[in-house]
Amino acid sequence: MMNAAENYLAFNTETQTVSVDEGTAADYAAVRAYALAHERSEIFHHPIWDKILREGMRHRVYRLIARRGGKIVGTCGLSYVCSPIFGNRLIATGGFTGGGILADDEAAGAALLEAALVKAEELKADTLELRENFSDNPAFARDDKGVVREHLYAGFVAEIPETPEKILLLPGRKKRADVRKGINNSDLTVDHAASFEEFHKNYAITLRNHGTPAHYKNVYRLIIDTLRTENMVNLTCIRHKSEAIAAVCSFYFKDTIIAYYGGAAPSARHLHAFDYMYYQLMCYAKEKGFRYFDFGRSKVGSGGYAYKTYWNFNPLPLPYRFYPVRSAKLPEINPNNPTYSLPIKIWRKTPAAITDFIGGYVARQIG
Repeated sequence: MMNAAENYLAFNTETQTVSVDEGTAADYAAVRAYALAHERSEIFHHPIWDKILREGMRHRVYRLIARRGGKIVGTCGLSYVCSPIFGNRLIATGGFTGGGILADDEAAGAALLEAALVKAEELKADTLELRENFSDNPAFARDDKGVVREHLYAGFVAEIPETPEKILLLPGRKKRADVRKGINNSDLTVDHAASFEEFHKNYAITLRNHGTPAHYKNVYRLIIDTLRTENMVNLTCIRHKSEAIAAVCSFYFKDTIIAYYGGAAPSARHLHAFDYMYYQLMCYAKEKGFRYFDFGRSKVGSGGYAYKTYWNFNPLPLPYRFYPVRSAKLPEINPNNPTYSLPIKIWRKTPAAITDFIGGYVARQIG
């Protein structure tokens, strides 16, 4: 077995050799600077997630770094998700919706891919999964091993209009009318400094009603507290009178705000609090100087997917790449898999005290 300090592979290029090694804590600042400066980076390339995955989700985490002449030319954060239910998978980035390989060129990207496959073999993983957000990543220019699945998930990103009036014109006519109902309801107020409890209460009940296991409460607290050290997170809620009935946890990365964890109480529906919240969040983002609004990932064909199209956000297929390692069968861990239809129905009807107790254990294994 290879030691962490040793290079996995060395690739000869026309310029200099590209080597890949496992980073250490001493590399954090350099990798952070690389991720922030790279024109193709997205939030899950940031090494801050290594701490969250290791301490919150209890995954084994590996930070691969490609170097040429001592200079960082690529990186990939991997987490090993072990499960007796869902199999053993090496994922970039496990537990979240993006990540994958970030590299300066084809040679650096190819070296990282080979190193990730070597690591997957070393760990005896069933599969390697790279949650890519771009179909033209040079890392895969010559790749013939991966299976690309663009039909599973879509992302939704759009430039934020210049003024609140123009933001209101963004959704279609029917959804715009729903937003106006929220605007005209004097009992609804927005708070962009919501408490953790207000956020978590609304998000947890939404996941349960969708039949989705939630991470343990302390995991979400760790995510928020960790991202706050880099000013990368915000909590927004909509209150009806004095009670928070809708909330969203947004991430910040460069010129983009990402509406990542959103949820609402059942009473929010007829009050159109959810619609009002996203309108207010877009206005807030523009005021803060963000250029793009990322509505987050949705499963193709899901209610969330349809909702985002009502706002006239165009779906962008996410080219997730899967590599069989110890198993020829690729994972099908998504709510559209008929295998999970009965467990989802049961989960929705299970008392919250039980789902809160075991949900984090299951969520950690889903990856």
